[in-house]
Amino acid sequence: MRVLVIDKTGGLETAQERFRQLARFDDVELHVLTPRRWFEHGLGVDATGLQPDGYALHLGRVLWKGYYARGFYVTGLLRALRKSKPDIIHLLEEPWSFFAWQAARGARLLGLKSRFIFYTWENIYRGFHYASRIPFIQRRIDRRLHRRSAAAMCSSEQARTVLELKGFQGLIERIPYGVDKPFLAGDIEPALQRSEGTFRVGYIGRFLKMKGLDILIEAVSRLDHCQLLLIGAGEYEESMRRLAARKGFADRLQILSPLPREKVPPYLASMDALVLPSRTTPGWMEQLGRVMLEAMAVGVPVIGAESGAIPEVMGDAGMLYPEDRPGALAQCLEKVRDSGELRREMIQRGKTRIEEHYTWRRFAERCHDLYQRVVSL
Repeated sequence: MRVLVIDKTGGLETAQERFRQLARFDDVELHVLTPRRWFEHGLGVDATGLQPDGYALHLGRVLWKGYYARGFYVTGLLRALRKSKPDIIHLLEEPWSFFAWQAARGARLLGLKSRFIFYTWENIYRGFHYASRIPFIQRRIDRRLHRRSAAAMCSSEQARTVLELKGFQGLIERIPYGVDKPFLAGDIEPALQRSEGTFRVGYIGRFLKMKGLDILIEAVSRLDHCQLLLIGAGEYEESMRRLAARKGFADRLQILSPLPREKVPPYLASMDALVLPSRTTPGWMEQLGRVMLEAMAVGVPVIGAESGAIPEVMGDAGMLYPEDRPGALAQCLEKVRDSGELRREMIQRGKTRIEEHYTWRRFAERCHDLYQRVVSL
């Protein structure tokens, strides 16, 4: 079967493993379409130097690089469709994105009978309403893709529920993304030196209020001999610095700018625990918590708020606390800090959970099974 994957993040070096794993099946002829250049979390991605391994790579020029729902192909899409003549068009895109609309329209223009599969992270039910300036357009795209698609993949059980509430009639499979190879390298040399007798707590991600960073700063400030390492950027940074100063914690807080994904593992290895303190808001809740999986893969104990998909993703591998409760988070950190045996158990459970559920090999196996079911419909 011929499969065309359309993926705006396909130019990331760390993304190549998912394509290599999909291409290893003898009955799959894999094609991948991705932008020549893209912005992912504020960092530039250049796909022009990629050397595809086992699959055909198609590049296109995109406008509105970095805008997940509004980016669209100016060149490359129709050429990729003509060359691949896909039995399956696999959209690693939301069904209400312009990328999805373009793919459906392009297949129709070329008279292709391709079966569509899309991927969604949306885990809050809003009907067909969208927090954008063009909701009426996205509503039409979303409904068209729902009618056009044979199957949907989602990141969590909450996302599955949203699809069911929206009335999607095709196959629905929960197939979470895998952890990239640099995080699975084994013994990783820490990027930062450790101070004897100091427990380093870490967070990597966007600096936004909904990420609960005020709760994290409050919790760590209550503990002796603890440092806090925050890696990322966002509008909440100045508020975080002011809060740390008020708590007398500024000298124990280190903030670093966002890092390319391949450079993250040594910084994770510098942490004694990683915390994902997300809070649920009317318009957002944690959709997966990928950095939590990456920390587990590296061998770092993880602690997360009972928010969104965090409990589902974490399973028994980490510790949970009620969201927006700094005292409860401080107690979790204290337990992890004071017990080497607990840390070793959490590290082992985390690695086991990654191996069983969150590798790109497992992702590809589940996708291949879905492909076979879709082409037999």
